[in-house]
Amino acid sequence: MSKKNKNKHKTKQGAKKPHPPIEKEVASKDVEEPISSSKEVAASKEEVTSTSSKEAVASSSKEDTPRQVPPETRPKASKGALHEVEGIVGLSSQEVARETTAGRTNAVKRETSRTYQGIILSNLFNVFNLVVFLIAAVLVALYFIFGDKRTLYDSLAIGTVALVNSVISMVQEIRAKIALDKIIALSRSMSSVIREGRSLDIPMDDIVVGDVVFLKRGDQVPVDGEVLASRHCEVDESLLTGESEYIFKDHGQTVLSGSFCVAGTALIRAEKVGLNSYIHKLAKEVRSYKRFVSPLQRSIDRLVQVMIALAVILGVLVVGRALADYLLKGGVVGATSLPASIPTSAAVASAIQEIAIETTRSVASIVTSMVPIGLILLSTVAFALGVFRISRQGALIQKLNAVESFAHIDTLCMDKTGTLTKNELKLAEVSPLEDSLSELGMRSLLAAFSHGASDQNATLVAIAQTEPAPDFSVLEEIPFNSKEKYSGMALQLEKTASAGKGLASWEGRTVRLVMGAYEKLRPAFTEDAQKRGDALLDAKRGLRNLTFACVPREDGDFRELVKERKAGSLQLLGIFSLVDDIRPDIGAVLARFGERGIRLKIISGDAAETVQAVARASSWQEDTERVITGAELDTMTPAQIGEAAQRYSLFARVSPQNKKDLIESLQTQKRYVAMVGDGVNDVLALKQAQLGVAMGAGNRMSKDVSDIVLLNNDFTIMPQVFEEGETIIGNVQSSAKLFLTKNIYAALLILATGFLGLAFPFVPRHVTIIGFFSISIPALLITFTNRMSDVPSRFLRDVLRFTTISGAMIGGAALVSYFVSLVVFRQSVEVARVALLTQIVLLSLLNFLIIVGRDQMLTLLRKNWELSAFAFGFAVLYFVLLFVVTRIELLSGLASFLELRSLSLREVGLALGLSFAVGSAMILTHRQILRNERLLEQQAQETSSLE
Repeated sequence: MSKKNKNKHKTKQGAKKPHPPIEKEVASKDVEEPISSSKEVAASKEEVTSTSSKEAVASSSKEDTPRQVPPETRPKASKGALHEVEGIVGLSSQEVARETTAGRTNAVKRETSRTYQGIILSNLFNVFNLVVFLIAAVLVALYFIFGDKRTLYDSLAIGTVALVNSVISMVQEIRAKIALDKIIALSRSMSSVIREGRSLDIPMDDIVVGDVVFLKRGDQVPVDGEVLASRHCEVDESLLTGESEYIFKDHGQTVLSGSFCVAGTALIRAEKVGLNSYIHKLAKEVRSYKRFVSPLQRSIDRLVQVMIALAVILGVLVVGRALADYLLKGGVVGATSLPASIPTSAAVASAIQEIAIETTRSVASIVTSMVPIGLILLSTVAFALGVFRISRQGALIQKLNAVESFAHIDTLCMDKTGTLTKNELKLAEVSPLEDSLSELGMRSLLAAFSHGASDQNATLVAIAQTEPAPDFSVLEEIPFNSKEKYSGMALQLEKTASAGKGLASWEGRTVRLVMGAYEKLRPAFTEDAQKRGDALLDAKRGLRNLTFACVPREDGDFRELVKERKAGSLQLLGIFSLVDDIRPDIGAVLARFGERGIRLKIISGDAAETVQAVARASSWQEDTERVITGAELDTMTPAQIGEAAQRYSLFARVSPQNKKDLIESLQTQKRYVAMVGDGVNDVLALKQAQLGVAMGAGNRMSKDVSDIVLLNNDFTIMPQVFEEGETIIGNVQSSAKLFLTKNIYAALLILATGFLGLAFPFVPRHVTIIGFFSISIPALLITFTNRMSDVPSRFLRDVLRFTTISGAMIGGAALVSYFVSLVVFRQSVEVARVALLTQIVLLSLLNFLIIVGRDQMLTLLRKNWELSAFAFGFAVLYFVLLFVVTRIELLSGLASFLELRSLSLREVGLALGLSFAVGSAMILTHRQILRNERLLEQQAQETSSLE
């Protein structure tokens, strides 16, 4: 490496337990040739320079999201990278190729959704399709036995519709999967490995057996392996063992995949990768593949099961009635209507044939009208398309069930940095409190600390970008820890340190520096220093203030002296302040959450004054006078924490456990909580919340445990993401109402006509027409036009109430049309069935408008004229189809195929009149119910706010 750097750091030899910090090398064309011999490695220990990390990982007194350090402002001072100090070269390219060819890589097949094979099989060979194709086969067999074309046409109609619906669902789901796979491929997790002496960033899946993996704070351990070198490395194994305490890992110890590095750095050798690693073996032992069923999907499955059971019951009743008729009439059903010239045996045969054909057609009608399997297919497509649309907003859904959470979130907890602020820290003020230290001198020491730290975070990067470092060597380092909220470093300032750096009285000294939260370090200062520090902080309220101190003693263990924090054990050098600009549009975003009834809470590791100032600058909607601190929470009982969580909205200086406790308390109060965070100290809270949201630039640990990742680090898209998620749920619910309304009126008509002794009301081809005009196309329109309706709190209750009312009204009107046409007008069964079909199509299209419009239907239709145009156009299309095919001789074959008959003006008039009367009643009834429910919800919210 180059030795021309004027600010090079020299690794001091002979110091007690030297701990050169770990520095990640970035492989590029400018990097020197790899270290390939032990001599070169030894030489590198004497004097080494290295490029700084391309990316600063989030961590400070508050966990910050990492930011790129521009090349011209990167710390110029260098020091020995750990793999160089330890003489670790890593695998060669030939060894990597050999392991990859042998399949010993960390690649594990991860599906972002169902596999292509799974999509095809589930759409083509579901229970509904199998039953439909079985019935179609029986109908075809009857055609070959009896030669009746009706059975052949019926089989073609129901088989073709089932196949077309399956293909449409299949194509849409595959398209969404392809798009989503591309997005996820771009956001694959990366790992740092040492190969041929260089540090490289590679996809986690590309790690091979024998690779040397570099771990830094915030990284997930990607493989099982042995620790080759450690610099105060601590890992969190809570995801594997449930143990919340951090575990120190030293040379020779084993780390397991699925754990996270929460402090320090380490190098590990990959021993078990891919499916052989601990995390994947654990997953395999705990469960084989198990499809997650969300509450919404469970509700849909329950409805489908009920409808299947009802269809079976109706089918048994129809078959039983046919057998009873045949037996009661001596086996000659229909024979009396045959000419006398036909022998009795022929009459019996004809009767048996008619019974077999009509019974099979009736059963086919029941199955196609009663089983809403299309709802399952449509909901699957709706979820897949919705996830894709959300990804285009800039958010990646990592868990499909997260989509459902959007409809239920009523509390949003957030970390301050990166959400309300831009996360672009700048060093604003440096205020020394030590007489022997000038502002320039304190800036120089801060620069040395920031340049020498192995764990670069946004705070240190902000300092390094503005302050040049003196010449120094790193002797020891205490990495930052989220619980303790401080870090430390022992430095040897060189003789040249005073040159223009304000360190004349400090040159050549060994200084042990500490940086962290004032509240954490305050007990270690003298009483006089505490007074000066308190006064200075009062004058700097609203800024992000951090404390800079040193250990005055030169003897004793550095870590223990800092940890015990006895009065006078630390010397207060000063306080420095940083600023992070507020997002310009955050006020409008918070207002949108307020309009949706979502309560907001800031849960931050920053000082109370900083949190308070940021909240006020963000036009915070709730109380900003009272801020609860982590120290207060630590003294509270669970009941008191719950009361504080419910009552207050600002929380400061909280620990990771405090964050988790607050969210858990809210959940015990039946709140549905989302958490937005980006750092290691947010992980427990992200895991605990019903919906975890991480920033795309956050550390890997927070992203891996989150349900959603904001790829562009833009919190302001959250309202749009929530709306998109609610749209998905609303669309599925609207589709459920369409499908189940048909089930209700179909069941009522079958039971009513059976009770009245009338002919079966449906034929399979009419069921197909009903499905096309009033179910399938309207449901697809709802799904693909992204229309959002209000999302009720209870899916089953709302759907069953709506469909019971609409189904009963539509079924009643259709029964009147059928009865009047058949009995009063004395039309044939074929004509009466067409009258019933017409009535159902008209009222079902009106029912579609009620579903999408809810209690504001007329207003909606004025603003969205295309919806009413669709309903009106489909009604016209139906009448055109009906009159054209039944009145034009050339189309008589099509009329015969569809089993359509010409209707007289009085039958059409009856259908239109009933549609107007019953439709008006449907609109008024649903609107009144919805308005009453909304009034009750408002009263409940007002009561809750008063409490």
